[in-house]
Amino acid sequence: MRTLALVFLSFALVSCSNSSQTTNNATASAPEANVKNEVIWYEDDLSKPINKVGVSDAEGIIKNANVKVYGTDKSTDPNGELRNIYILGKSNLDAKVAISPSTLVISWFQVNESESSLTQSQESLKAAYAVARSALGEEGKEAIRRISRGGMFKGEPVAGYPAHGSCVNGLCILSLKTRI
Repeated sequence: MRTLALVFLSFALVSCSNSSQTTNNATASAPEANVKNEVIWYEDDLSKPINKVGVSDAEGIIKNANVKVYGTDKSTDPNGELRNIYILGKSNLDAKVAISPSTLVISWFQVNESESSLTQSQESLKAAYAVARSALGEEGKEAIRRISRGGMFKGEPVAGYPAHGSCVNGLCILSLKTRI
């Protein structure tokens, strides 16, 4: 009887160890599955010519970037100066550009909760690249690229202007102090 109990106990232990190996194997392959679903965000390759016009000409930045403006708004910047806000899309995930005499703020979205949000976010990112290149040249493109890949700015210069920026919960912002 003791021998029979030991045999059953052995089978039970072997069965448990096999199922935990299966679980571990399934867990080990899960990260590989996530890598396949990783989003490849748009990245400007400079193939479309956009001339740098500088940070002070709001209309020139928008026109030169060749982006469609779907709406505008006015507000004030942190210094109390008039700020023009350009809405560069017609979805909830639009890129926006806010320009005042002392600040330039470019915002865009990087959300991939659905196919629709991913498509809208890619368009938002494309518009942000175009505006950054128009205002700041290739350094603007590199700043957007850095932020869109998870990087940030904490006062480092972009085209000679102190910059702050990062992405938080899908909202990305590059903010420059253009008057020092």
